[in-house]
Amino acid sequence: MKILITYLVTLTIFTLSCFGQKSINLIMSIDNQIAVGSLSNIEITLINHDDIKESIEVSYYPGNLSISDSGYKKLLSADIKYMLLTFNYFENCKSGQKKYNYEIEVKKSWLENHFTVLNIYNTNKRQYKNVYMPLPSKNYTYEVIYPGGSVRRVTKKMLSNDCN
Repeated sequence: MKILITYLVTLTIFTLSCFGQKSINLIMSIDNQIAVGSLSNIEITLINHDDIKESIEVSYYPGNLSISDSGYKKLLSADIKYMLLTFNYFENCKSGQKKYNYEIEVKKSWLENHFTVLNIYNTNKRQYKNVYMPLPSKNYTYEVIYPGGSVRRVTKKMLSNDCN
């Protein structure tokens, strides 16, 4: 009987925690490493046609960006001019921990794809400095891969390929 009650309580808590959430299939890779546990302050900032900003908190783990149902409805609003995914990324280096801030424009189509892969490259790092042009006033660039297509950046030179 105790096991049954424990099971029902656990099932109820799990159901309530999942209720009211929309999941977006998103994988974020930073400098060719899947971001696992190194992201913080993740939110989507909505900018409407009057340039009024509103932030929506989201949570992320590899393969899943979770947004409340009410937040998701706001993302789909026709009044939204554009959206920015903003977050901090922490990298452990020999000299200590480095913090990077990102601001990525999100397209509404990303929300409905079966999957979206976001590859971010820090152009102040040696391996990407001579390959990618940074976004205006930023130290990074990004590429997006989704079913049926991709958005790739023009490169200054080709990256080495392991298959050669």
